[in-house]
Amino acid sequence: MTVQEYFQKKVNINWQLLKKQKEVLLKMLNSSDTASNFEKGKLRKDEYDTIQGIIYLIDATQDDAVDLGDISAKLVFPDLGTNEGGNKDD
Repeated sequence: MTVQEYFQKKVNINWQLLKKQKEVLLKMLNSSDTASNFEKGKLRKDEYDTIQGIIYLIDATQDDAVDLGDISAKLVFPDLGTNEGGNKDD
């Protein structure tokens, strides 16, 4: 199944929840505690990379949903605010 086919099936993703989860991961990754734990060896590089990889996966999913679906960028991206309608034209 192609990405386009996947999104055309109107995959049931809670975009607002995914957006909030991404924000939490970004805050966690960029916090001074995370940096400190990474420097002190409490957070291994592979753990840091894993968190970063999940963020990249969310980014790609959001990009594809907006590019190939009828989902508004405002609905899926944290820095664009919220759009309850979810239509591309909103």
